[in-house]
Amino acid sequence: MGPFGIIDFPVEVSLVMKELGLSLVGKVYLPRRSDIARGRIISAHDGMKPLVSDCREMLTFQKA
Repeated sequence: MGPFGIIDFPVEVSLVMKELGLSLVGKVYLPRRSDIARGRIISAHDGMKPLVSDCREMLTFQKA
């Protein structure tokens, strides 16, 4: 997140990979680990902010 809004990082990565000649094979959603789920924060240039999502995505690609 920033002054410009929310960045959909997995989509941005997929677009870059497509430009590099790779195609998306699969996407897996991974939940946060329960032992560190509370209180997770990210570092930002203007201070610390809570994470927006409760899950992570793992993307797999292959050469087209």
